[in-house]
Amino acid sequence: MLNQPEVTAKSLETFRGLWGVVGFLLITWAFLLLAFTDLYAWLAYYEFLLGGWGLATIAVVWTAPSFRRRYITTWTWISAVLAMLGFCLWAWTQIRLSPAYGTDEIAFNQYAAQIASHWHNPYTHSMGPSFQLFHVSPNGYTFRLNGTPVEALSYPAFSFLIYVPLLWLGFTSQMAVIVNIALWALAVLLTFYLLPKRLRALAIIAGSLPILTGFTVGGVTDVVFLIPLIMAVYQWDQYPNFTGWRKWMVPVAMGLAISVKQTPWPIIPFLLAAWYLELNRLGRKRDAIRLIIRFLVVMGGVFLLTNLPFIIANPSAWLQGIATPVTSNAVPAGQGLVALAVFLGIGGGNLLYFSLLLVIVFVGFFLIYVVTYPRLKALTILTPSFVLFFSARSFASYFVVLALPGLVALCSTSSVPRVEYPRLSAQKVLKKSAAALSGAGLLIGILALTSSPPLSLKILSIRTTGQLATIIDVNLKVFNHTDHAVSPHFTAQNGGAETAFWIRAVGPQSLPPQTGATYRLLAPNFFAQTPLTGGFQIAAFTESPGTISISPPFTVNPYHVILNPEAVNKIQPIGKYITLTAQLVDAFDKPVHKSGLPVFLGQTIYSQAGQLFGQATINGKGVGMSPVASYTNSDGRALFVVSSRYSAADPIYFEANLVNHLTGYPYGYSDIVPIRFMNVR
Repeated sequence: MLNQPEVTAKSLETFRGLWGVVGFLLITWAFLLLAFTDLYAWLAYYEFLLGGWGLATIAVVWTAPSFRRRYITTWTWISAVLAMLGFCLWAWTQIRLSPAYGTDEIAFNQYAAQIASHWHNPYTHSMGPSFQLFHVSPNGYTFRLNGTPVEALSYPAFSFLIYVPLLWLGFTSQMAVIVNIALWALAVLLTFYLLPKRLRALAIIAGSLPILTGFTVGGVTDVVFLIPLIMAVYQWDQYPNFTGWRKWMVPVAMGLAISVKQTPWPIIPFLLAAWYLELNRLGRKRDAIRLIIRFLVVMGGVFLLTNLPFIIANPSAWLQGIATPVTSNAVPAGQGLVALAVFLGIGGGNLLYFSLLLVIVFVGFFLIYVVTYPRLKALTILTPSFVLFFSARSFASYFVVLALPGLVALCSTSSVPRVEYPRLSAQKVLKKSAAALSGAGLLIGILALTSSPPLSLKILSIRTTGQLATIIDVNLKVFNHTDHAVSPHFTAQNGGAETAFWIRAVGPQSLPPQTGATYRLLAPNFFAQTPLTGGFQIAAFTESPGTISISPPFTVNPYHVILNPEAVNKIQPIGKYITLTAQLVDAFDKPVHKSGLPVFLGQTIYSQAGQLFGQATINGKGVGMSPVASYTNSDGRALFVVSSRYSAADPIYFEANLVNHLTGYPYGYSDIVPIRFMNVR
């Protein structure tokens, strides 16, 4: 029973708190499925099951005075399976809602698998056709500084070989995403199994985090290496004592993990150093060397086995492929240190500093880890997260995707023992080197953030799509502050990410030194059109050296309009006059008392056959005239009186908006109010 003497009251409270959260998560999964029951009514069965089990879980763990261990084990396993069932059902609805692949990486991997399934080498083929084949949005491409997308396969071979057997079995549609979903559910259940029973709820909690489930469905392929990595790091500090099959499982699993993606690679030297230090403490230095050599041989053998056919077929193409993330000259992006340059324009004058900083931080962090071991032992598996924070490309997936293996490693390794580790013969040298690298890292970091962007950018005006409320055309003032000519390539930033690069319609390709010019930029496609409802920035990239320059955020006037009444729920007789009040409000829908501001009310008919002209009169103007202006009074209200003399099967849709008085673009659209005018008998 969980209330046996060895189980403290505090641990029982922890158990109840964690499983209470799991109960709420089960209810959350049920709620997320609710939005799709009108399309798939059978989901109601699972909503009932998940929601009921979640409530029952909360009731049981919060009220029962004690728990029989075998019963609670069964209950928690059922809860874990149901949570992952909820995730899989939700993921399925997301695929049905948006079947296009969300990232280039998952499209590349499935396309590479299709090429390999026909016994061809994907490293010698362009991955460009996968964009159209899997309907990847241009905003999901990885762009170089010159504005061209990366089209080379960028990962080791197991990243796509895992799909080949499924292709041979005939699975194609959404196959890579479905594999992602299945592997995530299995990784969460494996984590659940490996964690101590009192902490197993953490697997479900972490496995249900929206950022992680979103990445899984959205096409981030890191999930493919999670299961082998979890197996490799379970009780990793006990690896020197493993015997039998477990002695071989760790390097084999790690070999598979590093054969998927480069993310786990930085973990390896930290594991090797830790094993050496652990065995050195026990006076087994020779055993440590033998263990490290055996581990590297087996792990390297697995890595070579999965990649060998492609290495033999074309070694340079394979090497160029797996080195693409480093050599592609991709645009900087992410949530790490580089975000200061990407969004605030702090630094960015030479992106090479971020590459140097990444190397220095990695080596410096490794030396600090060694000289302070075991103080940083708990962070061993999360090493990539801390190192990649300083990279020029530091996406959130780098920081959170290691949550499951990190939890397994943390909870399965021994706590820091209160013993002295023997000083290494090079301890002083290592400490001095760590201090020197820390200083060098600080210096390079300062240079990265103080190197001035070469260009100053100012958005002069925009052109919009009107009711679509997107921006398609930007006039930009650019000045080159450097002593050499630069060739900028432009893109828009919205929602924390870059769009596809915009078309330069007007402006010099090469901007002379100490010279300014006006550029006209056109959105290349619908996906690149930034929403009019939010702010955006224009970014300019140059090569040799790589730089980024950012315009100040451009925000549309913060006012918008609310129509009152917001809905007319009854049929209106022809000839009846209806007053629509347009209230000027701010971003928080708080009324703005500003008089004399023109508000425009438009009308149209969205019929089954297409868009038609409205047949109403607005403020006594001609039939069908649209838009009609009215000016706000001292309360910030503009009045419109509408009526119609024609009976129609379709309602007339009214929408109000504001217009920028300088450049004439419309903004601040109200919600649409449909009014149906008919003969009433």
